[in-house]
Amino acid sequence: MTALAIRLTRLEPESSRHPGSLDLAGIKEFHINRVLRERCALDHTLFSLRGNVVLADFRQVRDLAAKLNAQIDQPEQRVKPGQLNIMGLIDEILHYVVAVYRQTVKPDVFDTALERLGRNLGQGGTETLLHTFGELFPPQQVYQGSLTVADYLAGFEGTESCRAMALEELLLLAMANLNPAFSPFKFLFDEALLAEKTAYAQAVHELREHLAGLPAFGPSGLNLWDMLRAPALASPHSLIGQLEYMRKHWGLLIEKFSSRI
Repeated sequence: MTALAIRLTRLEPESSRHPGSLDLAGIKEFHINRVLRERCALDHTLFSLRGNVVLADFRQVRDLAAKLNAQIDQPEQRVKPGQLNIMGLIDEILHYVVAVYRQTVKPDVFDTALERLGRNLGQGGTETLLHTFGELFPPQQVYQGSLTVADYLAGFEGTESCRAMALEELLLLAMANLNPAFSPFKFLFDEALLAEKTAYAQAVHELREHLAGLPAFGPSGLNLWDMLRAPALASPHSLIGQLEYMRKHWGLLIEKFSSRI
């Protein structure tokens, strides 16, 4: 156990922490598509710059669940705040794991992934994918009309290109859609229209292959794709089971989330 603790501590050295990418404890963030945001008249203050909904406390979770349930006719399909809260926590932890990987293992992971997509999907296919993703799951500036999708993708947030950030968010969108336990919430982040309009399915395949060829990560020595998928594969139909997997297998890496888990 001592050796394991030493290994995990090295994954997130104090000297390399980046406040913008790693200080995620205390929020819950996940995608909600543009149409649902507009239909439910969701308060723009709930959303981060990247377009993820950010729920800082359980009151906000309850309020969001109430607004979503107002759009659902069948009682059995209505969202329970507790489920929404756990789903948000799982997604938040996955965002955090990606941030630690970028910070400590492969800072240019998504820049090099974009190069691969450009080669295998073509530049036109890659740009259509990113542009359509930005329209369907818009970052905050795009949703509010202060930037076009094209202007956003041409910009930077700090030293990170917005194109790379969009691809990172697309990866997390794929993880949500691949997770069977998230299926009651699929209407929030359904990938179907994105897949219909773009080479999304091929892009997800290329992302998986790209991450498989990069350095391993975490206490189990998995590539980033397999690490992000591991909780859903271990407990495909239980949100609580997935949190328990994270607690048991990721340990000190996600120590800041331990009390909330």
